[in-house]
Amino acid sequence: MLGELDYTVTVLTINEDGSLTAGNIYNTLPSDWTEFNSSAAIRLSADNKFLYVSNRGHNSITVFAVSEDGQTLTEIQNISTEGDFPRDFNFNADETFIIVGHQFQPQISLFKRDVETGLLTYTDNIAVNEIVCVTPA
Repeated sequence: MLGELDYTVTVLTINEDGSLTAGNIYNTLPSDWTEFNSSAAIRLSADNKFLYVSNRGHNSITVFAVSEDGQTLTEIQNISTEGDFPRDFNFNADETFIIVGHQFQPQISLFKRDVETGLLTYTDNIAVNEIVCVTPA
């Protein structure tokens, strides 16, 4: 679960009776960040190995490795989105790229995604106005 205003990820467990139990809580920002931020989007890779979170204000994507049991996250990267206020992002169909749309800058940014390590590498951007959500084709 992503906390928009406290920029944290909380690991939830669904119990047999359908109730939820909150587990570990992880911050999505560097510890020295003191300016405004809110989180916007959260995506889990199809193989359940990597979790991605966007940070508006810090203008970044935080990448976490997910433990095999799904209960522990380890931050492995925090990378600039190369734009202002990342509103939404998503994988392309085969999850080899992540596309980031920005609220305060009319552009999308493209990142190559290493499917083995989960790490992102910025590749390009293109002008696009009024981005609300990013959906793969």
